[in-house]
Amino acid sequence: EQGLIQAVRRSLAEKDLDIETASGAREAIELGSKERFDLLVARVRGVGLDGAEVVATIRRADPTLAAVLVGDGPIMDDAARSLPSGTQSFVTEPFTGGELMRAVEETLGRRRLQRENKRLKAALPLFEISKTLMSEVDLSRLFDLIGKIVWEETEADRVSLMLLDEATQELTIKAALGLPPEVVNKAKVKVGRGIAGWVAKTAEPLMLPEQAETMPHLKAAMVQEEVSSALCMPLIAKGRVIGVLNSSKRMRGAPFTSSDLELLSILCGQAAIAIENA
Repeated sequence: EQGLIQAVRRSLAEKDLDIETASGAREAIELGSKERFDLLVARVRGVGLDGAEVVATIRRADPTLAAVLVGDGPIMDDAARSLPSGTQSFVTEPFTGGELMRAVEETLGRRRLQRENKRLKAALPLFEISKTLMSEVDLSRLFDLIGKIVWEETEADRVSLMLLDEATQELTIKAALGLPPEVVNKAKVKVGRGIAGWVAKTAEPLMLPEQAETMPHLKAAMVQEEVSSALCMPLIAKGRVIGVLNSSKRMRGAPFTSSDLELLSILCGQAAIAIENA
């Protein structure tokens, strides 16, 4: 497996891609359970826990994972039949660095196109999401539902919904995905402090890193919070800020786009109304 790892690294070295490597299938599954990836390159061997099974396992949690699988011809046919639906390509061994790079670029391109097509069809889903949010009256379930919707729609690594305690002027996390439990349980952010605190204070949406260039304190907060791209939106009900919704990506993958910002703005408006009505 080390030979494949080195071949992949050499082939992708000149591209602007963040690469993580795993020495085996179980390590790859563990990595996939902790962080979100755009694409997985793996070998199909036909015995034991191989690349196809790794892809299938990670896709149970993240169906958007794209994959490039390499292996012998007959084994690849079996892998293609056994894999769940998703964006994937197959490269037959032996292969050149150029062939592998083309497969990676084409697969990532198809993944981006599918995501944009999904976004273009988002009008009806947004209506359905609104109905779902408005029908939930249990606050705890509503918080979890909002977090799950944002995580799925923006393909973020970390999502957190924070509510504002007006008496203490502190934000506390009510629902989260991708954050350690100890952070979720203990985090308290003063209004005006850090990324979420800035949004709570100004009642303005924040898109990073675009806006960080003119605000050094936010750039420092990105480094401290290990964020490469972020969307942070105020939850506003009846003209006042009741909380903040954070969606962030770590040091890999494509950054958030203006279409992500527009989508999250709509979702936050619906979420704030649902929270007030619950």
